[in-house]
Amino acid sequence: MFTQRVGKRLRIIRIEQDVKQRDLALRVGLSPSVLSDIERGYRAPTDRQVEAIAAALGIPPESLHGDAA
Repeated sequence: MFTQRVGKRLRIIRIEQDVKQRDLALRVGLSPSVLSDIERGYRAPTDRQVEAIAAALGIPPESLHGDAA
């Protein structure tokens, strides 16, 4: 449940900011396939990955958990 919620929030925020998945993956230091797996809920992001993704998008990490938008 957590994994799917984070992935869904990540995808929504990324699209709202008009950031391509590949570009975000490269900014964060992940492969595009890993970021895709996170967005689809197939892979749980580590705390470090959540922090890096949030920083790259300019949002608080809590936004990816759905606790804040």
